[in-house]
Formats: sequence, structure tokens, C-alpha cells
Amino acid sequence: MGYCAATPICSDKAQAKMVEFLQQHYRPWNALARQYPKLQMLNDPTEQWKEGPLSYDHRLRRIGFQYSVLYYADHYVFCFLHWIALQVGRRRIFRATQVPEAIPYIVYDGGEAWPVILKSRWASVVPTDDSRWPLVNDNGFHPASRSWENWNDDAVKEMGKTNWFKAEQERYNITDQLVEKELQRLTGLWNQTRSR
Repeated sequence: MGYCAATPICSDKAQAKMVEFLQQHYRPWNALARQYPKLQMLNDPTEQWKEGPLSYDHRLRRIGFQYSVLYYADHYVFCFLHWIALQVGRRRIFRATQVPEAIPYIVYDGGEAWPVILKSRWASVVPTDDSRWPLVNDNGFHPASRSWENWNDDAVKEMGKTNWFKAEQERYNITDQLVEKELQRLTGLWNQTRSR
């Protein structure tokens, strides 16, 4: 069984421009993590983004991924899709977010729309109880969620003593650094293409 995640694009022209840009500048996860073998994947599912239709999303004006298991690359996939959404994504109103205007979004498995909410504009109005609504910076980045952040303090303290836990924290910290740096690189390149 697989999954798909994609960004709906606002127009055919915008999709063509983004596809041309990604063909020149996109880098898959293993290219970003080449210095960190423990973060790499045997078959990197981010090797190539796809234009719609996707396996569970049959609409045409989409850019996304089809995958089965991602591990650390999962964070890259979603932040990358957030980045695309901020640049050329369709927008709509999400009443539950309490954001009073149309905002970009991504779609999970062809049906579930997840808003992409700029922290700089909407942090004060958005309910924080839904993890599908990450507040992102202007590049689409947000820190990867750490499952242990929701554990009770005693469990975290006990797990924090293990070497596995310390190594896992380090892997997430590195993942955040790699993803944030890549999104900054893409934003700089995208801004250059827009100014031409």
C-alpha cells in the first residue's frame, strides 16, 4: 500500500513554470543527506516528484509524490510541498483555522486538504491543537514533529537516558537543518527566476 501527497497548483501557466524550475533545481532527499548515511534511504522515494495525476489523486494540476515509507524524508516531502504551495498553490478558505482569507494547502491521498499557514501572519489566530496545520515560515519550513514531545515527562526522562534516544534527537535536528537550508536555497533561486 502506498500514499500520495501533492500541492494543487493555481493555474496551468504556474504549473508549467514550477515544473521547469524543479527540473533544473530540485534535489532529492539522499542528495541532501549524503553526508549522513543513517538518514539516507535504500530506495529514495523523493528521487522524483511527479505531476498529477497521482495514485490516489487523479486531478491533473498537481505536483507531488507517491511513496510507501519515508522516515526522515517524510519531513522533507511535506515542507517541500508547503514551499510549492506558497509559491504557486491554489488557495481556499479553511474556516476551522480561523484565518480570515484564502490560504494555500496541500492534499493527502487525493482527499484530505491540509492548510499551509504562515506563522508570520497567522500564529496569533490559529488553534494549535491540530498537528496537520503546521505554522510555517516564509519558506514553508517548520520543525519536524518529535513523537516524544507528547509523552509524559517521566517517560521522556527515562527514554532520554538511552543512546537510541540521543541519536534520534540528533537525526531530527540534522533533518531540520537540511530541510530548512534546502528551502532557503529554493526560495533564493525562485526569486531570481521571478525577477527576470
